[in-house]
Amino acid sequence: MNIRTRFFLFLIPATFFSHIFIATCMYQTWSLEVQKQFEKRFSAALEEKDALSTSELAQALDKDFFLKTLRVIPNIPPAFHRIHFKTSYYHETVFAYLPPTKMRSAIQVDLAAKELFSELKSGIFWTATAALMSMGISLCGLFLATRKITAPIEDLKKAALAIAAGDYGQNISVKGPKEIQELSNTLSVMSECLYENSQRHKESLLEKPLASYEETSARHLQKMMFSMRAKDSNSDKISIKTLALHSLQPKGLLLELCDSPGAPLQLSLFEANQAGLAGMYDLLTNHKTNQESFPQISASLDARSELFSYQTKQFPTPFLWSFREKTFFPLKEDCTKVDCGDCIFLYTPSLFSLYKTEKEMQKHLGKVLKFFAEEGLDPLSKMLYKEIHFFAKKQDFDEDIHLLFFQIL
Repeated sequence: MNIRTRFFLFLIPATFFSHIFIATCMYQTWSLEVQKQFEKRFSAALEEKDALSTSELAQALDKDFFLKTLRVIPNIPPAFHRIHFKTSYYHETVFAYLPPTKMRSAIQVDLAAKELFSELKSGIFWTATAALMSMGISLCGLFLATRKITAPIEDLKKAALAIAAGDYGQNISVKGPKEIQELSNTLSVMSECLYENSQRHKESLLEKPLASYEETSARHLQKMMFSMRAKDSNSDKISIKTLALHSLQPKGLLLELCDSPGAPLQLSLFEANQAGLAGMYDLLTNHKTNQESFPQISASLDARSELFSYQTKQFPTPFLWSFREKTFFPLKEDCTKVDCGDCIFLYTPSLFSLYKTEKEMQKHLGKVLKFFAEEGLDPLSKMLYKEIHFFAKKQDFDEDIHLLFFQIL
């Protein structure tokens, strides 16, 4: 149901009942005036004959009016001292009640009033005709008014649908009330702005070098190889988090985690030999068949004996943060005793290059761990990211940094 139909469904009944009410008021006013003139005429005729007897009065009234009956009314109330009229539309008769005089008693006069009722019927006809004509004119006016309002709205609706379909830049000019014109101007401005933005986006896509697409793809692939694998890992021995800062040429880092029931947890990190998509592809296809050709670190955690061990090749030594002592402890390559709540950090050589020495790195990261290690891994990872990112930006360091840390459960 469109807006024009709703407008008519609301206004037509309102117009109809308002005209019926006005016509009824007009007819009642007019009929009362006609009846009042009849009664005035009767009263004027009676003034000359009021002193006559009943029979003489009947003869005299029959000359001016068509008298049907005239009869005496016994037991008239004392307050009945003026003429009363009662109209019967069905019998087309006016009943006049005359008070008593010295010459006669109170009487009732029945007068035929065809002329009066003819005028009333004529009034009904002309009142109904005027009401119908007025209603027709009003409906025509309503149609024109709604057309003047709804037609611009339909045009604006079509223009909005065209913009939604991608037809930007069109000049929307709609005639109508001031508010409709302001709305059309607003849509025109929006359409022009969308057109300009789309043109700029197309130009930026054309100007964007192929290397940027490769960089985006490499970052996405790196996220799948490292962060997403850590996020999707399910283990009841550790809770794991990752941290990554990417350069313009991301260098692939692959995470593999094996947690079999009843066996120690096995975790391995492999780093690509070269940056970019080519290095990541080589890492994904050859890390299983030719593991020795990639920088790597492998770690093992035995939950029963609470022993941690690792093996590394071209990777820096991991470090352990003691939850109880709130400090770093060195890790032995063969086995190290760990406790529940301790955090172990594995990282790429680039992090070691950023801080120059292991002592400097532990001092810098230890400030964050002292305050946020007890808050859980989520706030800890966010604060570590902010701290490392700020320090790398300050040092103008532009290499990939990958950090993986997990907490013993």
